[in-house]
Amino acid sequence: MAKRSKAKAKPTKKKKAKKKAAKKKTIKKLARPADDPCQAQEDAVQAAQDDVDQKRKELEDPDLPPQVRKNLEKALQRAEGKLNAAENALGRCRRQHPGSHPH
Repeated sequence: MAKRSKAKAKPTKKKKAKKKAAKKKTIKKLARPADDPCQAQEDAVQAAQDDVDQKRKELEDPDLPPQVRKNLEKALQRAEGKLNAAENALGRCRRQHPGSHPH
């Protein structure tokens, strides 16, 4: 019985082209300057606000068992703390980058 070669198959031209295109897209995303240097903080504030809103909505349920309600109230307090921290971080960023806010 003849030994088979263990050489790897060479990638096809299509695979090479896809890989090259994917690299270019990544480079474009990384090289593009940010429109708003505080966008990450804006996103954090929005996510924290969404979390607070969701927990408040859950607490509106009158049929919540007492232990679940207690846990949700604690979670709401933590979420409000995160929202406050995110808003403070956004404020600091805005002060460091005056005039950069596109809105």
